[in-house]
Amino acid sequence: MLYDFSEFFMPGMIDTHIHAPQYSFIGTGMERPLLEWLKHTTFPTEDTYSNVEIAGNMYDTVVRRTLRNGTTTACYFATIHTDASIVLADTASRYGQRAFIGKVCMDRNDTYEKYCETTEDSIRETERFVEVLKEKNYERVKPIITPRFAISCSEMLLNELGEFAVKHNLHIQDNEYACHAYGSGDVCIFITLMSGPHDRSAQEQLPQLDNGDQGTFSNGMRRIDRRLRERRVVHTVALSSVRSPEPMQCDRILSRAERQGFRRQNR
Repeated sequence: MLYDFSEFFMPGMIDTHIHAPQYSFIGTGMERPLLEWLKHTTFPTEDTYSNVEIAGNMYDTVVRRTLRNGTTTACYFATIHTDASIVLADTASRYGQRAFIGKVCMDRNDTYEKYCETTEDSIRETERFVEVLKEKNYERVKPIITPRFAISCSEMLLNELGEFAVKHNLHIQDNEYACHAYGSGDVCIFITLMSGPHDRSAQEQLPQLDNGDQGTFSNGMRRIDRRLRERRVVHTVALSSVRSPEPMQCDRILSRAERQGFRRQNR
């Protein structure tokens, strides 16, 4: 029974895409293109999470803040560091948040070479991460396979991760559409060179990534995606998956696209 009619019940919110280590610089560097932002802001910060103490302090803040804001379920990207990713899982469980935790996988990184794994290390550490979480057997916290995005993962790594996910019935998340969304810049050019200008996308070439209805592809924006398909740069694949837009990135991309469109119309 409610006695204060200024209060009400509501279900907890679900955030299907959170880069937990990026909380410390949220909203900064938005003037940079994606690869420049990754090079100068994101990757240097994430690289510090090899220090478990640094990771633990920030992950504690992230989980408490998301819960305080009403997010009772979260799908997290951590970093390439297995031990720090386990700390994030421990933290979410300790505070009672339902969460999917992804140890990030990336065996290619020309943007910031220091922050990278070998293919073998990425596969082995992902397996270790999943095994540790299975042993912990948390009621609300589960592992999720997390290739960062196409340009940071080799074909071999994507295949191995896909096979591992199917074998162990694990969910998959990635930033595939983040690449597509920045199609006006060098990311799209990179994908074109990698997949061929008229080939199907890397996702469709690697069917092992399709794990039924257990995929979460982030940053899916229909307007950008449609434009890219019209240009035949990439071909979007429906993998019975959900898309999770990031509002700040959407705003930055669409604003840029709209400005370019306005300039073209007024030439």
